[in-house]
Amino acid sequence: LMDCGVAISIGDFAKALHYPGLGQNNMFAYCRDNGWLYKTASGENRPKQSAIDAGWFTVIEETFDKGKDGETGNGVYCKVLITPKGQDMVMRTLGVTSSGKSMVNPGQTFLVSPTLFDLVE
Repeated sequence: LMDCGVAISIGDFAKALHYPGLGQNNMFAYCRDNGWLYKTASGENRPKQSAIDAGWFTVIEETFDKGKDGETGNGVYCKVLITPKGQDMVMRTLGVTSSGKSMVNPGQTFLVSPTLFDLVE
């Protein structure tokens, strides 16, 4: 369904989906509520091992400049990415097809960004 082969950030996925009321923060909460992600003691979102093993999410390390309040050097954080397989799974749980049609309310269409998804008919 989403066979573009690219894992993207949760925020980019939420933007591309255009699902009402489901921006980046709510998408993270939705994924936690469904048991795919958890929050660490420091407040970071991380995928559960079962979600990684299923091929739905992956994690990459990114660096950032710690130049705040006199600190110097770089910091490292883990960024959660959702794979095409995970995008498809989340869309199905939300009741949205790859063409943006609602499976729950057939008259409703969501603006799924075609630039991120390689749609299969």
